[in-house]
Amino acid sequence: MYRVVLHSKIGNLIAYLAQEVPDLALTKVLKLLYLIDETSVREMGSPITWLDHKVWKLGPVAVEIFREIRHGEKTLVGDKTFSLEDYIQWDVHPNPHYSGQVEVSILSKPEVKPNLMEFSEFEEELIKGIVEEHRYTTAVDLVQLLHKKNTLWHQKVEELELERVFEFRNTSTVSIDFTELIKDDPDKELAAQAAYASLEFELALYELEL
Repeated sequence: MYRVVLHSKIGNLIAYLAQEVPDLALTKVLKLLYLIDETSVREMGSPITWLDHKVWKLGPVAVEIFREIRHGEKTLVGDKTFSLEDYIQWDVHPNPHYSGQVEVSILSKPEVKPNLMEFSEFEEELIKGIVEEHRYTTAVDLVQLLHKKNTLWHQKVEELELERVFEFRNTSTVSIDFTELIKDDPDKELAAQAAYASLEFELALYELEL
């Protein structure tokens, strides 16, 4: 929804992950993006990317990012296309462990240096902390981490009995609700409301220019 005003920020974030994390592939990108947003909500009330993370079988997934990198679906708003190709490149190749499936490796584009000026000092330190902690964590281990009992993913799966859904498919239309993390913290709720209002204002200005 907010890709039009956060496109550069999201692109630079993924480029930074590709620069700092060796052998980065799609699943790990998606889990790191989620951890960055969840940690940001816990610490300051609002996410960094504002991506819609859906509850899928293998954990939270920013579907918009998944669809572009995995299937080449770009975001079109009006007559403008928003593409991660401005920031990263990716390579699709067969997965040696699962016949008929593919892996997608994510690479930073050599001519693009991630612009960390897109982020506040707090956001930059948070991102660097997540990268430092999980630089060598495997995608499988990240999936297991986000499946643990009482995580937001686990809570939604239990609440809506999504295990039954996941017996037949790997996806769902259910979104992670970050407000659950701050519902007992009035200060962070106010901070989240302010951040949301600011983002809505930016979006309104963009739409006026269309």
